[in-house]
Amino acid sequence: MRGIDIHSSLRYRFLRNLLLILLTGTGLLSGVIAVNEGVMLNHSLETKGLSFAAYIAKLSQDPLLTEDVIQLDAIVNEATKDEDILYAVIRNAQGVPVTSQHASINYQSPRLKGILEDLPTERKMPEIIAAINGKEPIMEVTAPIVTGADLIGSVVICLSKRGIHRQIALTVFSVIALNAVVAILLAFMLFIASKKAILDPIVKLGHAAARLAKGDLSSRVAIETTGEIRMLVDSFNQMAEDLEKTTVSKEYVANIIKSMNDALVVVSPEGAISSVNEATCRLLGYQDRELVGQSFEMIFSEDPEREETGKNLFSIYLMGIVEKVYRAKDGRRIPVSLSVSVMNDAAGRSLGFICMAQDATERKKAEEVRRGLEERLQRLEKMQALGTMAGGVAHDLNNVLGIVVGYAELLLDKTDPASPTRPHILNIMRGGEKAAAIVQDMLTLARRGVQTGVVVNLNRLVTDCQKSPEFEKLYSFHPQTRMEIYLGEELLNILGSPIHLEKTFFNLVCNAVEAMPNGGTLTITTGNRYLDRPVQGGYEDFQEGDYVTLSVTDTGQGIAAADLPHIFEPFYTKKVMGRSGTGLGLAVVWGTIKDHKGYIDVQSEEGKGSVFTLYFPVTREEIAPESPPAVVSEYMGKGESILVVDDVKEQRELASQILQKLNYHVTTAASGEEAVEVLKTRNVDLLLLDMIMDPGMDGLDTYRQTLALHPQQKAVIVSGFSETDRVRQAQALGAGTYVRKPYVLEKIGVAIRKELDE
Repeated sequence: MRGIDIHSSLRYRFLRNLLLILLTGTGLLSGVIAVNEGVMLNHSLETKGLSFAAYIAKLSQDPLLTEDVIQLDAIVNEATKDEDILYAVIRNAQGVPVTSQHASINYQSPRLKGILEDLPTERKMPEIIAAINGKEPIMEVTAPIVTGADLIGSVVICLSKRGIHRQIALTVFSVIALNAVVAILLAFMLFIASKKAILDPIVKLGHAAARLAKGDLSSRVAIETTGEIRMLVDSFNQMAEDLEKTTVSKEYVANIIKSMNDALVVVSPEGAISSVNEATCRLLGYQDRELVGQSFEMIFSEDPEREETGKNLFSIYLMGIVEKVYRAKDGRRIPVSLSVSVMNDAAGRSLGFICMAQDATERKKAEEVRRGLEERLQRLEKMQALGTMAGGVAHDLNNVLGIVVGYAELLLDKTDPASPTRPHILNIMRGGEKAAAIVQDMLTLARRGVQTGVVVNLNRLVTDCQKSPEFEKLYSFHPQTRMEIYLGEELLNILGSPIHLEKTFFNLVCNAVEAMPNGGTLTITTGNRYLDRPVQGGYEDFQEGDYVTLSVTDTGQGIAAADLPHIFEPFYTKKVMGRSGTGLGLAVVWGTIKDHKGYIDVQSEEGKGSVFTLYFPVTREEIAPESPPAVVSEYMGKGESILVVDDVKEQRELASQILQKLNYHVTTAASGEEAVEVLKTRNVDLLLLDMIMDPGMDGLDTYRQTLALHPQQKAVIVSGFSETDRVRQAQALGAGTYVRKPYVLEKIGVAIRKELDE
């Protein structure tokens, strides 16, 4: 037997690993000691600092009240004689230091000499303190100076932690050195003690095992030892004796097959089952006697490939792992991953096949769940992409339509009621308003047009919508439709946008009515519902909680299964575009529900009708009383000056004409930068500030720079989108009401008047 390299020998590795373990333990112990000592020393230093600070705070009460700077300097000068204290500063209630630099800084501390030498000669106290904080490990403690219940100032003391670090390093070095020596000695003592009792017998067993592996079945080990090593030696000798007497027993192989988790079937060359394991019986529900002797075909499901599979296992052997379906005794179809191996005897003659099958049911379920999640994700990504595109288009259209609607309103006001041009102007205005409604749908789709801060009761909303002219018009076109309404009792309120909720409800009702061209029943239901656990819906998972539900049910044509995953996509419609809709109806419903943090569930069967159920989180807030509509005199101007900031020329001109009509003096700026330049030389009573301007500063950045010039400047924010985080940041700085474009005289007039009057 060739020699063993010293580095791979058991003795060497035992000694090496023993040393590593002991030295690692030494390192860990040293680390724990260092951490504990660090904690104690830091606590001690902090206690010392707090005691100094409290003592100085007590002495400084009267001098601070009388602003006796000399006495305050004397107090901190006495404290800075301690070399651990780098500086001590007394500050007044406003945080301004009242002690001098010479008294506050411990110039005698040896730890500061190097720091002070690097600073310029004319150094100020803040520069010195900043240098200390940057170059020296420090601990800073603060104590308040109070008289009675009033805070009149504070004491800040900075202590050096370098002494702590030095003490910890010394302790760690000492512990490591001592423990390392002990560890090395202990390792060698353990090695010597275990060599004869453990290592030498194991080495001899290794040599004997090597001989046995080479075929020397007479190999035995003769060692005088006790305990577990004796048991190991006896077991080895017994194993060698058994190997001499027999080969591996049939029972041993049977036990291996029995313990397998995969279903194993042994098939003869003729295709008959000759043996199965317990896993096969558990999977298929048979007893082994019911399978042995039967054709292998019987365990395959009734499918077109059954006959071919049962008769040609060799083809599966060539294919590797394949997906097949087993048939259980009770008729269940069980998907399996099947592999086949060929058995041959020593002469190469075929003895049959070994078929290994692994139950793939759970994997198939997991794959279906994964595919469902992927489909959901793809739908959401598609909706987000379309929403982003729609938002960009809607923003540009909003600016154009704002000009159309705004100027039409101004022209209408200046036109005589009997003028033949008045109907044309009215048509322009109404067309612009309809287009603006479509733009609003696009903004809703882009998730940029919904503000959900109003308390709404869906029972009241359904009742009001039922009385609206739109409903009357809808039913005039579909008189054969019957409507049933069931409003839940004590319905809870929700937070939402009434106009978007009304539009969502009307869209669902329109779709339901149009799905019943030959008449039918439209059922509207509201109610409270509590989900006590997450529920998996067709489009997303519903989270547990309290919800208010709104269901719209029809007995119409229903939705094809292939169409269901796509119904909320923009322009995915089976209706004729331009006659009964824009193709945005259900996309708007989806966007509105998402902005209300709600969920939507759709149940539909082709030929039987559909049920759309909306889930809205409840609120415990109550509905505020309605305010009476404003009259023109209430929002007329009083000659105040307004600076209109907008990057679109036509929008600036429109806003100017509206505001001049309301009796304001108007100046305009085409960008945030231009507005700031104007405000450097003059004051205005209010800014009418567009939030989104490109290129250059937006409304928030413009307002920030304006406040630097005029800290009390009033402003009203306008935008074609809904309220964003940047709008809220501007309001937090002092801006007033947010107004969404397009400009309408009453809406902008009320917002400006409110801000000026506050």
